[in-house]
Amino acid sequence: MGNDLEQTVNLAAYERLKDELATKFPKGHFVAIASGKVVADAATLDDVIARLRALGLDPKRVLGVQAGVEVPQYAIIFGALERAGHEPDVR
Repeated sequence: MGNDLEQTVNLAAYERLKDELATKFPKGHFVAIASGKVVADAATLDDVIARLRALGLDPKRVLGVQAGVEVPQYAIIFGALERAGHEPDVR
């Protein structure tokens, strides 16, 4: 699966599964999603990375999330706008 397609599939799986993950795992538990399904989980980031490697998966190509933790889909970085010559609209 290409990187862009894989990322799209994994993000869609996360959106579909996030409520289930929040009830199945303790808040903050690390969960890895690859090819649209949960492939590993662990209490720490280091442990989930070790589990992914043991499965022969590249952690950089897997979507990692924390159960029950909401993360914004995007962020506005004012410094980047100012460096680009744009004034941020902060009304």
